[in-house]
Amino acid sequence: MATHTKRIHLIRHGESTHNLACEGIPKEKQVDPYEWDADLSPTGEKQVKELAGAVGDLKPDLIISSPLTRALKTTYGAFGDVPVLVQPIAREGVENACDIGTPKPLLTPNWEKRGATFGEVAQDLWWYAPVENHTIDNYQQLFREQRWEEPHEEVVARTLELEKWILQRPEKEIVVVGHSSFIKAWTGMDRKLANVEIHTITREAPTKAQ
Repeated sequence: MATHTKRIHLIRHGESTHNLACEGIPKEKQVDPYEWDADLSPTGEKQVKELAGAVGDLKPDLIISSPLTRALKTTYGAFGDVPVLVQPIAREGVENACDIGTPKPLLTPNWEKRGATFGEVAQDLWWYAPVENHTIDNYQQLFREQRWEEPHEEVVARTLELEKWILQRPEKEIVVVGHSSFIKAWTGMDRKLANVEIHTITREAPTKAQ
């Protein structure tokens, strides 16, 4: 079977307000600062401006972003107002409030006018939430009261799902703007990417007959 090579450029978002709040604190001593769907910090905004220069040589056929705000702001800060496919499979694994997103009805208006498409975001609440009666009105309260984390195997399964989805698409040069734990699980690296670091992987995909 004929194949072709896909180059997938994985980019971690700029520093977030959650990253800033936990800076210098050992992980075992960190307390969730409840930065819901964390924004970029001032340092993160500067990093994204630098990233914009670094991605100038990339010519992606497809740009994918996690729906989390820090990823979307990194995507548009680096690439400008271009078509972006928002893919919830690329979200971060839930550990803290920063990984709890913004409901789709509140998220889409600001980003659709910049070129984002949300067709892959099928549900209003699109993050991991193994609880009952999870609604737009109570999702933050439920997380405060019940606290949950997405199992590592669930995150790994999503990386496989995203890669399969990418391999079935026609684009060959792809950017994915996402998150440290998700990218680490996908690549099998022994470390997390630094903020706005770019890591390129290649995958072979079957070439469909014309």
